[in-house]
Amino acid sequence: MHTKLTLNIEKDLIRKAKQLARARKISLSKLVENYLRSLVAKQANEETTGSVVEELSGILHAPPLDPKKEIREFLDKKHFRDA
Repeated sequence: MHTKLTLNIEKDLIRKAKQLARARKISLSKLVENYLRSLVAKQANEETTGSVVEELSGILHAPPLDPKKEIREFLDKKHFRDA
């Protein structure tokens, strides 16, 4: 079901949006509708991803890394592997 919507948008932006819609061979209404659909889908995806990350957070218990130790071990292996 479609419903009318009135928006207040800068004239220059409307002009550019109309050009874009014309180039894509769709109406300005369809252009705005498609954009709003993509925003809603993106938001839903971010919410889903966020909840999955929260669920997985803390599952693995690894000791904290010591960056200096990691670098030292890497360089030792790189430069002294034959020693």
